[in-house]
Amino acid sequence: MFIALLTATAALAQDSATISYEQKIDMVYGEVHGTGLLMDVFTPKGKSNGLAVIDVVSGAFFPHFSRNLQTGALEAESAVSRPARIFVHHSARYPSRVVLPVTP
Repeated sequence: MFIALLTATAALAQDSATISYEQKIDMVYGEVHGTGLLMDVFTPKGKSNGLAVIDVVSGAFFPHFSRNLQTGALEAESAVSRPARIFVHHSARYPSRVVLPVTP
């Protein structure tokens, strides 16, 4: 599972001198069945307002929904599973964004 905190203005393709945030990669925030749960944390270099955006990306939501074996096989026909490899592309070549509603 890959969990990341993203900012709406972060651009990984920028030169490090112009990047307005610091990135900590693969920080362990918990553990499930002996597997570390990882997240990337982006914090602003300048003044912050104390708010945060948490973006959770997951390969499955078991037990609330059907298991995703990450093999392409149907869960009723197979018990074999493998860890998910999820990538959030965020660069000049693969831009991504988070759109947040503003509520007065």
